[in-house]
Amino acid sequence: MTTTHTVILDGFLGRPGRWERLRRAIDARGGTASIYSYDCTGRIDLPTLGRQLSRHVRRIGGQVNLVGYSMGGLVIRTACMLDTTLSPVRAVFINSPHRGTWLAHLWPLIGVRQMRPGDAHLAALNAAPWVVPTLTVFNHFDGIVIPAASTRWPMGGEQFACPVPAHVWPVWSRRVHQRVAEFVTSPLAMPQEA
Repeated sequence: MTTTHTVILDGFLGRPGRWERLRRAIDARGGTASIYSYDCTGRIDLPTLGRQLSRHVRRIGGQVNLVGYSMGGLVIRTACMLDTTLSPVRAVFINSPHRGTWLAHLWPLIGVRQMRPGDAHLAALNAAPWVVPTLTVFNHFDGIVIPAASTRWPMGGEQFACPVPAHVWPVWSRRVHQRVAEFVTSPLAMPQEA
């Protein structure tokens, strides 16, 4: 049986190494995972970041899960929208601003502007079809993604509420790491025959 490799993306101004505990949690459940470092400064537009991620996934080869925290989730969705042949086995979005965040108005950077509510890129993402089995980790109160309801995504399949209402909590939460690791390493359910 081939193991599906999981790629983890951090968010805006992130430090990718802080996801090492999640990477180890996935490995402990028999999966394999790596942390993808990309320019998360907001200086690069989301379509460019999405194309870069798509090329990275293709270099890995084989089956891949994608896990994105905050802006990283939008990079994943952008990659899948722009490259419709990119088909992750599963996706996880952790506190991602699916419908934007008002705090994005504080930065004039192109990648951050695309996270503003009502942005044309977000509208295109939210209109794009999505068929990947997905876990959405959301927050009832976020403090960074405003409104916090933007961390919920109706197309997101399974929903898991972050146990502590803080945007950065999933970086350290063993409970979130355990739930994500379970999701990306569990066998896919086979479709029922009619």
